[in-house]
Amino acid sequence: MARETREIWKKRVERWADSGLTAKEFAAEVGVNVHTLTHWKWRLSGELAARPATVAAFETPSFVEVVAPLVGNDPPASRSAMQPLELVLPGGLVVRVPSSFDPAALRRVVDALGGR
Repeated sequence: MARETREIWKKRVERWADSGLTAKEFAAEVGVNVHTLTHWKWRLSGELAARPATVAAFETPSFVEVVAPLVGNDPPASRSAMQPLELVLPGGLVVRVPSSFDPAALRRVVDALGGR
């Protein structure tokens, strides 16, 4: 098997980042070794960091309603001590939302990320 060029691996790693798949899933799908894929991601990390964010991962967001149960007979004021909500988006982007978040601020963050 001939050695593939840096450009081929760069495009492959970009496609993986946009896919939302795990390294193992993507490697199996395209027929490459998972360790080689993750090595190239590490090797190209400086070049990929400068890559403009794509909106593709955010085009069809799906939302799930999360309802946090009250613990015992705790009043609603005690909910502020709850752990923050963490959203892991395709491509590995993580958004942490404190339990006492401002809905308008969260909407601005989602808009800035390309969500609708």
